[in-house]
Amino acid sequence: MIDTICNKEYKNYEFDPFHLGMETALKKLKYPNPPDEKTERDIKISLTLIFFTLCVGFELHNQIIEDFWEELKIEDVFERFDYLIEKYPTVIIKGPLSEMAQTAIVQLSMHKSKSRGLVHDCFHSVYCYYANNFITGDAHFKSLRETTKHPAFERIIMVEEAERIWAKTKKKLTKAPT
Repeated sequence: MIDTICNKEYKNYEFDPFHLGMETALKKLKYPNPPDEKTERDIKISLTLIFFTLCVGFELHNQIIEDFWEELKIEDVFERFDYLIEKYPTVIIKGPLSEMAQTAIVQLSMHKSKSRGLVHDCFHSVYCYYANNFITGDAHFKSLRETTKHPAFERIIMVEEAERIWAKTKKKLTKAPT
């Protein structure tokens, strides 16, 4: 799906809802120039996440989302999408959904990573903002740390790295005078 919405050769490229959503959001933000290919991909992945998580309610505690839309009396998922783009265009290019998009991009570039786990990893990447360190055994996060220059992702620690640090500390503690 991501490849299709970013492919200018695709016959419905100009009419794709994610493309139109991106253009609307960029106009609202008074974005100076058309985005380059990488930025377009980032924005469209962010829009895809917004659509499925906030408009459809996929994989989140749905009651909060349902209450939000019920209060606004917006039932149609595409009307919800349009509402978010109109009222909150900055969420598309800044904040956790944008960083979740970065996680998706890294994972999509890796071998055998196009699975349901991709969405879960996108959600888990948000923890990087709120934790001093994010310890994981998932190689996707190591790749995210190494390929994405972002302060939140620099604090990702692999389990084997934590184990090495612990082993060194343990060794020093056993050598320490009592």
